[in-house]
Amino acid sequence: MAAHAFIASRDKRQVARTAAFLLNADAPSQQDVIALPDGAPYGRISINTEGCTMCLACVSACPMGAIRDNPDLPQVRFIEQDCVQCGLCRTTCPESVITLEARLNLTNEAMSPAILNEEEPAECTRCGKAFGTKSSIERIVAQLAGKHSMFQSEDAQNLIRMCDDCRIIQQTENMAGEPFAAAPRPTVRTTADDLAEREAARDKSKDN
Repeated sequence: MAAHAFIASRDKRQVARTAAFLLNADAPSQQDVIALPDGAPYGRISINTEGCTMCLACVSACPMGAIRDNPDLPQVRFIEQDCVQCGLCRTTCPESVITLEARLNLTNEAMSPAILNEEEPAECTRCGKAFGTKSSIERIVAQLAGKHSMFQSEDAQNLIRMCDDCRIIQQTENMAGEPFAAAPRPTVRTTADDLAEREAARDKSKDN
């Protein structure tokens, strides 16, 4: 096997990847992807998209930043080279739709973000701004429409299909509806009212 020289960077994972890549290049039978035993600190994750609600709990839980969202679109993206197979994403996922696979991927694909799940964005019915995912919004509407006291009417249900800003504006404009509806405020009672009431009571007692 020929000797190879390379500059070792501070990133231990990149050093290990480079060494494995050079060893694989001289191997009698080269492999782009090498299977590793469970618990190895290299690998990928898979998401069952049918059960994923795009809550992005996995993005928040990943300590390495291997799982990322897209600020412009409802997406879950994954960089395999950064994954250490810690399993926090799998443990955190409320739908239990994440699985781990230990392996060493020596292709360039491991270095680039891969889209694991994406959905059509929901658009605010008032301003058209994209927010959340369409499936999540419709799921919430189905759960609350006609079943919750605040969402009995169609107008109230349409609030769910609006972004946060438009929802507040719409509620403010419809002061007669939920959730701002309230009984009229009582008239403020003053000292003058008390004195007038006492004077009227005295006059009444004198007449009697």
